[in-house]
Amino acid sequence: MRIEHLVALGLSERVIEGWRRAGMMELLPLQAHAALRTGLLHGRSLAVFAPTSSGKTFLGEMAAMRHAALGGRTVFLVPTKALAEEFYGRLRGLYGPMGFRVAVSTRERTGDDGAICMGQFDLAVMIYEKLRAHLVAAPALASALACVVVDEVQILGEAERAVAADLVLTKLLHGERPPQLVCASAAVDDADRLCEWLKCEQLVWRERPVELREGVLDLARGEFAYRVWNTGERSVEQFFEPASWRGESGEGAGAQAWVGRRRRGAIEGFNEAEFWEGMVRVVRALGVERGEQVLVFVPTRALSRMWAVRFAEELGLPAVPERVRAEVALHEPSHLLALLDRCLSAGVAFHNADLPRGVRTLVERAFRKGEVRVLVATSTLAQGVNLTCRNVISLPVMVAEGGVPAGVQPTIEPLSIRRFRNQGGRAGRFGLTAGFGRSIVPALDTAWALRWEERFLGAACEPLAPPRLERALANVVLDALQFVASQRQVGSISQAVEEVCAFVEQMFAARVHGATREELANGVEEAMGELTESGLVTEAGGVIAVSGLGEVAAMFGLQPRSAVQFAEFWRERMRTSAEPTEFELLAIAAFVPDGEAFFLPVTRAEILGQVYYQRLVGLGEFSRMGSETVLGGLLRDASGVREAVHASLKKAFLAWDWVAGQPLVELEKAYGVYGGLIQGLGGHMAWLMYALAATGRCLGVVGDGVSDVEALAERLTWGLPMQARGLSPLAEAGVNRQVLVRLAREGFESVGDLAQCEELARLVGARMAEVVEAALKAGVSPAEATRAGFGEGTRHGHKQLEPQAVTVRGEEGAASALAEQANPEYEAVACTAEKGDGGQRVPNTLPEGRGEVGQAAMPGGKRAEGVSTGGDGARADSAEVVLELDESSPGQVRFMGQGFFLSVLPYRLLLHLARNPRRVVPYAELDEVLWPDAKVEQQQILAHKAAVVRRFRAICGEERANRLLRTIAGHGLYLDLAPEAIRLGGGSGSTSASEVANPIAEQVARL
Repeated sequence: MRIEHLVALGLSERVIEGWRRAGMMELLPLQAHAALRTGLLHGRSLAVFAPTSSGKTFLGEMAAMRHAALGGRTVFLVPTKALAEEFYGRLRGLYGPMGFRVAVSTRERTGDDGAICMGQFDLAVMIYEKLRAHLVAAPALASALACVVVDEVQILGEAERAVAADLVLTKLLHGERPPQLVCASAAVDDADRLCEWLKCEQLVWRERPVELREGVLDLARGEFAYRVWNTGERSVEQFFEPASWRGESGEGAGAQAWVGRRRRGAIEGFNEAEFWEGMVRVVRALGVERGEQVLVFVPTRALSRMWAVRFAEELGLPAVPERVRAEVALHEPSHLLALLDRCLSAGVAFHNADLPRGVRTLVERAFRKGEVRVLVATSTLAQGVNLTCRNVISLPVMVAEGGVPAGVQPTIEPLSIRRFRNQGGRAGRFGLTAGFGRSIVPALDTAWALRWEERFLGAACEPLAPPRLERALANVVLDALQFVASQRQVGSISQAVEEVCAFVEQMFAARVHGATREELANGVEEAMGELTESGLVTEAGGVIAVSGLGEVAAMFGLQPRSAVQFAEFWRERMRTSAEPTEFELLAIAAFVPDGEAFFLPVTRAEILGQVYYQRLVGLGEFSRMGSETVLGGLLRDASGVREAVHASLKKAFLAWDWVAGQPLVELEKAYGVYGGLIQGLGGHMAWLMYALAATGRCLGVVGDGVSDVEALAERLTWGLPMQARGLSPLAEAGVNRQVLVRLAREGFESVGDLAQCEELARLVGARMAEVVEAALKAGVSPAEATRAGFGEGTRHGHKQLEPQAVTVRGEEGAASALAEQANPEYEAVACTAEKGDGGQRVPNTLPEGRGEVGQAAMPGGKRAEGVSTGGDGARADSAEVVLELDESSPGQVRFMGQGFFLSVLPYRLLLHLARNPRRVVPYAELDEVLWPDAKVEQQQILAHKAAVVRRFRAICGEERANRLLRTIAGHGLYLDLAPEAIRLGGGSGSTSASEVANPIAEQVARL
């Protein structure tokens, strides 16, 4: 069927012409069948079960474009962030030029979140947990969607992620106006039960457009016994001769040396040493002798590294193009990158979560282009990206699905048929592979080969087995109650239990496990009691509702105890008026249950030596926290031997060093973990920081505490110190972290600062300068990294979501509105609280005006004159005093009528600059003033400058604050205030800064 025939089915000629320009001339058989013989293009829901590469994804696009032509909105749900990025790029490139609004929502892509919550999009791409968070923030979104395309619907059977997907789909199915669902899976055989729950028409398609030979390789005989997917025909292919290869002195001897001690018998037919010898033989036969690409799936990250290095040593393949290695070298140096480069020099690569995200993307691209001949990967790659090759080899064991608690080694279990199908689906993809593909399971000998043939070639996929809801019932009840309460008023606990039970009964997990109504009611009632006691659910005026704190917990997917501990932490701070230090924020996040859930290995030596506890004592932080505080209580066992406590302390210190900008190589050596895991910890802690900030807003926390937490969250994502925060958009564009730290130390603190820089090549090298300049030309804006919305972290090793800045109601307030789209300063974000601030509305920042701004709000409705964003800087030329400092009250500052307190060194810095307004004060002079007996790095001066700017920013906005106190690259700092706008007080009376200003200030100001 030709693509233009879709005009008769309601697709617009403009869209069809766009598809033709993209090279789509004919529909694949599955696509033609779905268009002509199902209700896909008539608005009816459809579940498609078909092999990988049969064209399932385009079915969702056809339905989406039919709705878009009528003004309807479509969300594409995908399982991973990597796939979301890839799919977003395709949709934007194809449909953006047609005038359709294409959005994406991930941690790095937060700019569209406000628009998504308000329905200002045509097509949006996100992961399951992301839509769950959006539906909590904006329940009305469920009824505003015309179509939802659900990729990899078998996620309903995953141990950790099933609940989020289940909640999302249940809300969509039982909303006021259910959308059309287009669900797809390549590895579900029990389709009837799933389609009945989804209320979908069912389409089962067996044929692949590119043939697949799926079978078992007998490593002892070199024979690949396979079944042809489309015809069912069986045959045998000889890969290598059945020579006596086991134990030969040459081939494989090196492998036996390094795994010889691990010969403890096979786990389900798997023995590393013997498998290694056979794997070298088969990969040489396919990758070297036949020149074909080979993708090997192994169970663990360690094995992927070791085997990749061995393949590189044994096979003698040609190196990848130098361009690929040069691109990898642009990333921040680490031990793992050095190992990867060693493999790339021999045409081999590995792919696992220990590699940083950007490096994984480069490996995927090089393999897709055929530049990497052999790739060894963990099973996470199977759903990660649209990769393909001729041969996919899946070892017969895998790491068990689900999270890994702290200190627990991953569980190895037999390869499931579903995962075998998913992984094998990378072989022979339409449009990417010619001829056919092979999906191979190796077996040690003939006996195991026969066993695997019977298992993998004769049986259906395992039925979807979602986890029982009891393990996450409190979270489910909270989410369900919030959804029910958004639709109708709930007047009593008994009614709430009844309504929630009715919702939970509709979930897929409840249907599968068949819990009785009585059992379900008892569980819901118990969970409701826990939530009410924790303050996450409230009863007031005859109405049961989710509290503001409960809404935050539901939005972020927090465990109730984590939300409660966050709230207690803030209440303590409000009682004592003490602002938390950066380390305290990281420690509370690391010690709550959701922080403990992130797996970070801790060694026996670290525990017995109390490495991190001793570091804590040395910092003086432990005594400062106090044993009676929430954090002090969590740290009470830090001197003991409980592994989880030491692991949490390790996370806090690692995250602290990560945002201090310490080189990745040093962090890997100091903490014994690789860069990808460090980056993952940063993302996880960022998620918790955003949740902590939202909790503070909910409780009405005033001052800079909440905005400081949000700033820390943003820095955790990229591992940047405060002075480099403004450069974070460049991190997404491919500029490595240490380059950004170096630029910040040179005085470049924002993307705008770099736009006029003529020394980039000298500062960062010619190749990296090209990357920076390309990002600047592409229009990278700081708003992309700081705009309000949802981000993505990890929980139990999987993706989670964090609203970065949303309008949150008070702890016991009325229902929340839709999340508002906010600017980079979160100017529109405010909080109505009934506890902590007496119910007053507390804005975090003052709204920034437009054009020339000459006033800023002051208490009592007065205005402070003298700050302008126009011209060449934020000048304060009016006689109105803008900045007041009194040396008799060190630390106290009054700026634009508002007072605040600075610690010792930031205060001394500001005082010296106030004595020298409109003069570039050299770094050497500032060093002498702040540290008369020592010499420090420029970075420390800039850190104290950033502390001052943060205070200014909270009063006058980021742009004006940055103009007011500027870094002059390579020279020093510059306070852009007229001398008469500064009042300095002291023991002998007050003076204006004009009396002490340097006489050449005006000349220097021209710099």
